[in-house]
Amino acid sequence: MNPGFLRILAAVLLGTMLVGCATVPKPKDEQTEEVDKTEEESTDPQVVEEGAEGGEGEPAEESAGPGTEGDAATAGAATEQPPVEPDVPAVGAGQIRDELKVAVQDADWDTAEQKLTALAQLDPTDGRARYELAAVAARQGRHLEAFEAAQKAFETDPKIIEAGLLLIELGRRLNRLDDAEAAIRAGMETDEKNVALQNLGNELLIAQGQALRAVEQTRALLKKDEINVAVMKTLARAYFSMERFKTASYIIGRALELDPKDVDLSYLKALIRDRQAGERVKGVIAAYRRVLELRPGFAEAHNNLGLVFYRTRNYELAAQEFAHALRSAPDFLEAKLNLANSLRGMKQYAEAERAYLELIDKHSQHPAAYFNLGLLYLENEFGGYEREVLLGKAVDALRKYKDVAPSKELGPTDQYIKEAVELTEQIQKAREEEARFQKEQAAKYERLKPEADEKVREMKLLRLKFARAMEGWQSAGDDEKVELFQGLAEEYDDMIADMVTDLEKAIADKGADDMEYLLEEMATAYEEISSQVEEALEQMPPGYKEPGQDEVEETPSDEPEEPEAEVVEETPAAEETPAAEETPAAEEDPAGGDSVESLYEKETPSGDGGDDGPPVEAE
Repeated sequence: MNPGFLRILAAVLLGTMLVGCATVPKPKDEQTEEVDKTEEESTDPQVVEEGAEGGEGEPAEESAGPGTEGDAATAGAATEQPPVEPDVPAVGAGQIRDELKVAVQDADWDTAEQKLTALAQLDPTDGRARYELAAVAARQGRHLEAFEAAQKAFETDPKIIEAGLLLIELGRRLNRLDDAEAAIRAGMETDEKNVALQNLGNELLIAQGQALRAVEQTRALLKKDEINVAVMKTLARAYFSMERFKTASYIIGRALELDPKDVDLSYLKALIRDRQAGERVKGVIAAYRRVLELRPGFAEAHNNLGLVFYRTRNYELAAQEFAHALRSAPDFLEAKLNLANSLRGMKQYAEAERAYLELIDKHSQHPAAYFNLGLLYLENEFGGYEREVLLGKAVDALRKYKDVAPSKELGPTDQYIKEAVELTEQIQKAREEEARFQKEQAAKYERLKPEADEKVREMKLLRLKFARAMEGWQSAGDDEKVELFQGLAEEYDDMIADMVTDLEKAIADKGADDMEYLLEEMATAYEEISSQVEEALEQMPPGYKEPGQDEVEETPSDEPEEPEAEVVEETPAAEETPAAEETPAAEEDPAGGDSVESLYEKETPSGDGGDDGPPVEAE
């Protein structure tokens, strides 16, 4: 296989594997922290000088910008790989290699795996083809399979340094560093003068948390080859793991002078700037974008850039970067989690739930997915779920988190579970109280309805009496009596009419409390005019006819009406259609006066449709 193409393939397939960024419990306003640093700080008593001859490295050129703390984790460190060894024997047919190149460029890892398998079958002794297969498996999240393939590739040819680097990274992830160490030490023994192999041993020391020892041994290698960029990268990573950022930056600057387009150096430089940026994010964004210019599709760089946007609460841009990361690495666990968190930040709760559940379905032992799913249910209402159902889901997710998370990372999980349980109990108590209240209201309604119905009829009849009496006294020519009843009608309209209307509505709505209140108010209002009413009704005009119950409109019932049977009649001939003048006239009212409806009609102002006041905005 062409060495140049292999160099591109290796860079795109794995490049520098980043330790994942996952969300772990913190207080609600600061729910995440960095899950894994690449290395723990060494306790080796040896002191390493801060900086070296030649002065400090290039200072960070960062502009001030927003930096609100978000819910996603900050970026972890990286393990970069040295350049691919040259003079790799070509394997496979040209057509397969061309198809493989297209698959890699399209991030079509399934096809890439098929093509690499075909190439490996052509030459079973070729370790590089096995390494490429391991890299593809790692990109698809099959870490155990990738570890075994990388181990076999390195054992086949220890000069494939990328296979050794991948073996170290996967060994750290799978807690199999002892197996990785055995393979690395065996490879180092095959050629003790090979600087790249000896430097691989220093990468192993960093992964094992022995950064100071790695510094000592890497410096010894640099004395043999002072311009070896791969060794300089290892030394920079060792200082980075100890958070000696100034020294690491100085070394990176010296190495970039030798190889300005080295992606791993630019990425490590971006990580340092990210760690030191605080709220100044513009320089960090520029640093990651520089990396992506050098290596488009670099999944870890996209993920970390997304985290920068996430911290500034620019969730849409963050989601775009996480999606780019997943295109290059479909099973990038941390990018999946961060994408789900961004959807949550965008208030796309149903989509966030789906993303968390898909992640859990494929990685059932991933703690942070359960934790963030629990917070999604605890803090939001969505999807048509009852609040009580969401709280139950929150408790289930958080308890599952406790089952799979290390005890040191539990944080406030128990407090969140307690909060969800208490809220559930409050909802249940409120529901019970509401049921009891509704039962009391129903009983009160049944008790008050007959009285309210009777009061409505009584008041309507009283108003109708006033109207009949006025008409009668007008006919008799007694202006004094007309004025008396007109005054009573006006007092009724001012004091009682609206209450009658409201009482009818309360009856229809089964508003027991409103019915009780209105009955009391109506009794008080009537009491003020009752003496005048009794005095006026002692003498009625000649020919006065008392209005009957059938003349008063019944209060609307809340019971559904029985549907009337449809009667099909023959269509009458045109000449049989009743004439318009045969329509019953208003004077057929047996009392000869206004109906109850006409008494409540208001005069509509003239104009185009009347003036109904300003429109009411819908709430």
